[in-house]
Amino acid sequence: MIIIDTFISIRMKVRFIGRGSPRTLTHGKVYETLSIENGWYRIVDDSGEDYLYPPECFEIAEERLDRFVWRRFVYPPGMR
Repeated sequence: MIIIDTFISIRMKVRFIGRGSPRTLTHGKVYETLSIENGWYRIVDDSGEDYLYPPECFEIAEERLDRFVWRRFVYPPGMR
């Protein structure tokens, strides 16, 4: 069986509010989300790499309307 996970691509800007201590994020800096995966934000951090971060470390600074939702597809063996 092949399962393709769901993720939501929501381009919004979030501000890191410094809860926790990721060393690759700057307190008060605004970052753009690439997607939301299993409830966590995928963000390009100060290192230039994208990682998943918990949403409680951020506040929404600006939300845009360009949303794209991927659905979960399950294919039985031999179907794909």
